[in-house]
Amino acid sequence: MNETAPRMPSRVISASSEYMMEVEDVDYKSGELILKGKKRMKLHVDKQLHNLKKIHPGDWLVVTIYEEAVIEGIRGGVPSASVAQEMVAGPKTGVPTLKAVEVTRLVAKVVDIDYKKRLITLEGPTGERRTVHVKEDVAHLENLKKGDSVTATITRTVLMKIRKMD
Repeated sequence: MNETAPRMPSRVISASSEYMMEVEDVDYKSGELILKGKKRMKLHVDKQLHNLKKIHPGDWLVVTIYEEAVIEGIRGGVPSASVAQEMVAGPKTGVPTLKAVEVTRLVAKVVDIDYKKRLITLEGPTGERRTVHVKEDVAHLENLKKGDSVTATITRTVLMKIRKMD
C-alpha cells in the first residue's frame, strides 16, 4: 500500500438480507439448528435458551442477517482470526425469537477488487474467501490494491422469528 496516499476509511461494509427458512433439524442436546432455504445454514445456539425448545423441524423462520465490517489497510500482517459469539433469546412468552451476534476479527489478504462494482474479495487464514460490497460513501477505495493485507472486524447479527404457515 502506498504510505503517502490517503488511507481507505475503515467502515466499508453494511448489508442486510432476509430469508424464509425451514427448520430441517434441531439437536436440543448440542444446540445445533439446521435451516434450509435458498442456502443451507447451520447455527449453534446455547442449548440453555428457553426458546430453542419451541422450535421444531418443519417450522418456518424469518431469518434476517445484518452484517457490518470495519476494514483497515495494513502492511504485512500474519493471517489470523478470532471469533466471539453471543446468543440471546426473546421473551419466554409469545412467538419464539432468537438473536445471535458474532464478531470476527481477522487479518486477511485482498485477492480481488472490482472498483467499478465496488466489490473486494478477502482471503482469510484458512483460505476461505469472502466478497464484500464497499459502500458508495467510502472514499479512496482506489488506494486498496490486490495483495494488500487488511484487518477486518466483522459483526454479524442474525435475528430469527418463527412464522406460522397456514
